[in-house]
Amino acid sequence: MKNQKLRIGRIPYANLFPIFYYLEKQCNHSAYRFVKGVPSKVNKMLREGRLDISPSSSIEYLRNKNKYLIVPYSSISSSGPIKSILLFSKYPLNELGGKAIALSSASETSTALLKIILKDFLSVKCKFRPTDHRSVKNILSTFPQSFT
Repeated sequence: MKNQKLRIGRIPYANLFPIFYYLEKQCNHSAYRFVKGVPSKVNKMLREGRLDISPSSSIEYLRNKNKYLIVPYSSISSSGPIKSILLFSKYPLNELGGKAIALSSASETSTALLKIILKDFLSVKCKFRPTDHRSVKNILSTFPQSFT
């Protein structure tokens, strides 16, 4: 790795801004380069060895803990509500049974937690489909509402 730069995954979220701002503005970054992506993309690249180091979601670590080392005393966490699991629907929660739920491809942790909440806490059984739509309006207007 003598002439190769260290590949660092860069997730463009506000909670990571201080880390990357410091690395970009205050450090000599001639020995490393950033590779941008949403958490799911960065997780995949890290898992496949296309990144050397990166912030990673908790679900990625739990699914592949034998592949990773955790930087001690470093975490993006909260002792209170985060409100990062979003569910947009034309239907009330009690009418979602059997309906299709579009899942964002950006966050694997949020989608895993949404599935747990619906199934285990609310006893709502849905079908889940990944979507690449970025707009909630587009998802709600084009996504199939139920399966037959």
